[in-house]
Amino acid sequence: MRFEFLSSADAELVQVDLRMPVGTPIERTDAAVRRIERVALTMPEVETALSVVGARQDLDGAGGSQQAHLAQVYLELKQVEFRDRTSRQLIDDLRRTLGPIPGAESLRFVEAQGGPSGADISYAVTGESDAILLPVVEAIKNRLGEFAGVFGVSDDADAGQRELRVTLRPGASELGFTTENLATQLRAAVFGLEAYTFAGNREDVDVRVRLTEPSRRSLARLESVHVFSPAGVPVPLEEVAELTEAEGYATVRRLNGQRSITISADVDRAIANPEEITAALAPTLESLSASNPGVRLIARGRQEDLADSFRSLPMGMMGAVAMMYVILAWLFGSYIQPLAVLLAVPFATIGAIWGHLIMGFDMTILSLIGFVALTGIVVNDSLILMQFYNEKRVEHISMHDALVATGRARLRAILLTTITTVLGLSPLMLEQSFQARFLIPMAITISFGLIAATALTLIVLPCILMIGRDGHALAHMLITGRRVDRRAVRWDDALRESAETA
Repeated sequence: MRFEFLSSADAELVQVDLRMPVGTPIERTDAAVRRIERVALTMPEVETALSVVGARQDLDGAGGSQQAHLAQVYLELKQVEFRDRTSRQLIDDLRRTLGPIPGAESLRFVEAQGGPSGADISYAVTGESDAILLPVVEAIKNRLGEFAGVFGVSDDADAGQRELRVTLRPGASELGFTTENLATQLRAAVFGLEAYTFAGNREDVDVRVRLTEPSRRSLARLESVHVFSPAGVPVPLEEVAELTEAEGYATVRRLNGQRSITISADVDRAIANPEEITAALAPTLESLSASNPGVRLIARGRQEDLADSFRSLPMGMMGAVAMMYVILAWLFGSYIQPLAVLLAVPFATIGAIWGHLIMGFDMTILSLIGFVALTGIVVNDSLILMQFYNEKRVEHISMHDALVATGRARLRAILLTTITTVLGLSPLMLEQSFQARFLIPMAITISFGLIAATALTLIVLPCILMIGRDGHALAHMLITGRRVDRRAVRWDDALRESAETA
């Protein structure tokens, strides 16, 4: 049975995120956006296209940034009733028609829909410096590229622009040079200093003094420029400072106080499943973590939401079962009968699994949430049977006869309880709209699980009661050496009488 965290539902808004190399002129980013607009507006499903060049913003408003190499295009689609293709099919067609954007670092298509946002696969690599992070990032990206159906593998380690770093040589401080006055003189040579301001009629005019443009544009001439010591003595720059070329940081991202680089990738659902890929990727991540002690790999986005859900869902299931046990124990006046009722619940998984296979749906997190709800509904059928069974036992009828009579008498009530619930959920299961596919797995779990549980309640629950009676009789005989009184109404009564006798 395939499992997917949340199935991809249809959306009426598609966000296109474009990221060019850092330092790209905004005119070049705008040209790429115009190309995306032209192709998108040829699609019959697209009604309008709104573009933002030089900035980006998350759909949930979590954060954004303004830089010339960033852009977004919002595509508003027609309503589902008036188009033949889903938003996912339109995105696939748009991606094929566009082809690669020249020079683009990443191009992502995001559907505005419920559930976790962001890429299908997302991991954060954290450590002390880029030197230890970048090899790990490249290893993960290469491994992701080996999976079929994975595309758009990228990271947010934006490469900065080239820069010239100036460091004082040993002995330069004895001449009176400091980092501050050296930086001031270099800034004056390249950017200029305001020497005078003329008061004009409408505005002031600044006079800026700096080197000629050929000298500013030439690295060799800049290295040979003379700087002045505090005593006014001109000294060649290369004699008091060391010049090195390097690459600056475009952005510095941190997670829990450490340098962080996030790797993201999208998955073609027609070819692969994100959960299966992350499971296959787990050994690689463990190996990288073991071989790089200073590096941490943290699941983000969809994987983080999946882990949080699976941490909280078992607790919710245990809480629901505990509350149902307390209520049933109070209702039946027994500690054993509620266990028999709850033991019949796991058999509902048979119907839930077959229901997904028959309807052609993958299991999702909503299927598991639906099973928690199904637990309470299945107990309803068991309540109807157990209550009538206890009434029959009060009449001192044998357990076998009481169970047979109960099955015959309460068959109609149990079937009606199931039929009304299934019919109430049938419109949702049979709905053909794209948005309904988000909730259909939950309805399938409840409906088909209840059908299977109803048939099994009439068979499994009586069997559990009979097995429980035999087990109690065996334990009683082993402890006391005497056979248990089969006329006892409940196991608790027989147990109490056995304890008093002992």
